[in-house]
Amino acid sequence: MTYVNLVAILFFGCSNEYKRQVVNLGLNKEKAYLIFRGTNTKEGFFAREFNIKDTLSSHVGFTLFDSSRWNVFHVLENKNSTTDYNVEILDGFLNKEKNKVFYYSLWEIESLKLEEIDSLRKIIKRYKSKKITFDKNFSHKDSTKLDCSEFICEALNKINSDKFNFEFHKRELKGIYKTYFKKDTLEYYPVDMFQSNANFKFFFEWNNQ
Repeated sequence: MTYVNLVAILFFGCSNEYKRQVVNLGLNKEKAYLIFRGTNTKEGFFAREFNIKDTLSSHVGFTLFDSSRWNVFHVLENKNSTTDYNVEILDGFLNKEKNKVFYYSLWEIESLKLEEIDSLRKIIKRYKSKKITFDKNFSHKDSTKLDCSEFICEALNKINSDKFNFEFHKRELKGIYKTYFKKDTLEYYPVDMFQSNANFKFFFEWNNQ
């Protein structure tokens, strides 16, 4: 049993307890990660329907060591703020009671150099000065409207447009989805699209389903 797995068992082993503290997973402070989260919410179910393969993850954000702690930077509708750009401590992002989290996984952005990670940290912090709106319709026409995976794509593309040149996934719409989006085909960035990209390496996952 690895150290990472042992820590995870100690932290999540009791089914009736979920300690609100940062999980020591042996993350490298000089690395950058993507964190995927699965939640038992209506929004979570909707997002998973548009994944390519992953049936658990419904949301994604950056995880970086910043200001002496692990923070998660992500875009998600936030009714308590004027912007949908969010910065949360890691344990808050994974709060089981508040966010109904049943699954998460971490993926290292393996191809980033140290100077690129520093640039990424600066780039994603600039979104704090913008009024970002969560793009429920995947319009891609307004730079202030982003969904969670589009935020990841946009930020990484600013680091290296050749290495991180992501293409839209196209899906034919039928039934309620065709009615909701009012179009026949949807072009979007699936939450799980990064998991099949060579620039990202699986690090750890936890599943309480």
